[in-house]
Parts: sequence; C-alpha cells; structure tokens
Amino acid sequence: PTLPMPSTHTTTAPTNSAHSSPPSASPYARSATPNPPADFDLARTTYTTAHEMTWKWKVSGYLVTKAISAGVMMMSALFVWLGHARENVVVGVIPALISLAFLTITAVLLIGDLKQPRRFYYLLTRPNWNSWLVKGAIVLGVHGALCGAWLLAGIASSELALAWLSVPVALSGVATAGYTAFLFAQCEGRDLWQSYLLLPTLLAQAITAGAATFAVADLWLDLPSTTATQLTFFIGLVVCAALIVTEVVQKHTPHVAAAVQIMTKGRYARKFRAGIVLGILIPAALIITALPIAVPIAGAAAVVGMWFYEDAFVRSGQSVPLS
Repeated sequence: PTLPMPSTHTTTAPTNSAHSSPPSASPYARSATPNPPADFDLARTTYTTAHEMTWKWKVSGYLVTKAISAGVMMMSALFVWLGHARENVVVGVIPALISLAFLTITAVLLIGDLKQPRRFYYLLTRPNWNSWLVKGAIVLGVHGALCGAWLLAGIASSELALAWLSVPVALSGVATAGYTAFLFAQCEGRDLWQSYLLLPTLLAQAITAGAATFAVADLWLDLPSTTATQLTFFIGLVVCAALIVTEVVQKHTPHVAAAVQIMTKGRYARKFRAGIVLGILIPAALIITALPIAVPIAGAAAVVGMWFYEDAFVRSGQSVPLS
C-alpha cells in the first residue's frame, strides 16, 4: 500500500510587518530563538489543508486475511509435530487450500490499495530493496510456494515430506504474519504504528486466527486434536488481550497518546470496543464453556472482532495531525 501521507499540510509565513501584531509563540518556538531581535516575529500557521486518509478497510482486511493464511499453516505444522502427519487431508490438503485462498485475498487487497494497481509489477521489475512493501511481497511469495509444496505433500500422503516442510512452513507463517510491523515502522510520523508491541501482537493474532479457523472448520472436519486447537486458541486470545491492554495503558509520547485516545475513547472507540468484546472476551468465554457448538462460534467471532480492532488501530494511527 502507498505509505500514508501527513494528515495536514501546513504553510507558514513571516509576520514581521509593522502593521501586524506579533503572534504568540509556542514554548518550542521560543526555545529555538531565545533572544530574537526586536523587529523579528516568529512564523505562524496561515492555513492547513486536510488530506484524505490513505489506509482504510483494505489494509484492515489485509491484516486479518494475512493472519488467517499464516496462522492456519502454523497450526498445521503444530499438528505434524504432535504426531498427526498421517492425517494428510485434514493436516495437509485442506489447511494448504485455506491458506492459499486467504493469501490470494491478501494479494488482491494489497494490489487494490495501491494508488495505481496496474503498476504492481514495478515491485518486481524495479524493486526498492529498502522498502518493506517489496520485502513483504517476497515473503508472501515464499509463503505461497511453501503452501503449494505442503498441498502436494498432503495429496501424496507423504508424512516424511510434511515433517520436513513443517519447520519452513512455520517460519514462513511467522514471517508472513510479522513483516507488517516493519512495513508500518517505515511510516514515519505515525507513532502509534512504531510500537515495539506491534510485532508480538501480529504474531499472537496470527496464532489466534489460525486456531479460530480450525475451530470453525471443526463443524465439517474431524480435527486431529481438538484439545490442542482449543488450548492454542485460548492462549492466543489471552496473549492478544495482554498486549493490547499494555499498549493502551503504558506511558506514551503526546502523539501516541492522542492516537490511543482517538482509538479507545474517540472516533473509533466503538470499533475498538467491538474488537475487544467480540474478538476476545466472547470467544474466551465460549471456549471456557466447552460446549461443542460454542467453539466454532467463538472462532467466527474472533475473526470478525479482529477486523474491528485492526480497523480502529489502522485508522487511529492516521488521525493525529502532524502539525
């Protein structure tokens, strides 16, 4: 996606006219000019122009679909490590198909969010190797290739191939889920996105999304380990909750504090609360009940709630003026 532009554009003009009264200077401006001459007036803002928010629902959706694609394969690798490689359809074929489907949706959302989607091929023909947009495209490509190999291993009923692929697939899931933290870190001026908690949050969300997807699939499939799925799901929810609470309550810079205020109490508070209640609290409560129908409902709720949280997070990070 195109990196977000500042939400305000400020032009300044000197005001050292004999017919204008000197403006009041901010503490920052006064500290920069401690002893200004008598006829010197500090610059003042003459107008600001608002810019349309750059990243919206497509980026929020991309974060969720990418988490599902990565998380499903991490869960599949976990099943192999638990000794279920022989169940090639449930562990090999179906997870790979689900992951590839959501990876395709992720690519469509990414390309659609570019200012000029037809120029997507420039990422491949004229790559800027310092950009995490380019590096992320490579990560997604490698993840897709490994999903394809996993699918073939499942179709061939090769337990050995699944075992050999389990570690690379798990690592590609981690990379796919986590590279966005580095992409967001390149958006200078969006301090909410610079948080050191973003990477672990993305990883926890991927694990949660993967387990949630398997929980929903349990309606049609005979999962190899229901206990492992539900336990991973619950742990993922708890970790997500802990990371989000830490992000909200910790001490912030003024810019981040303003973004958190917008997210939790301002314009996007409803989406944030929906993300917490629908995406974390309700699923956790449903898992605790241990009712057969409750866990699939918890899985669906967690994914929908995750989108609400991501949308609040993405939009709030762009809502604080930069001047």
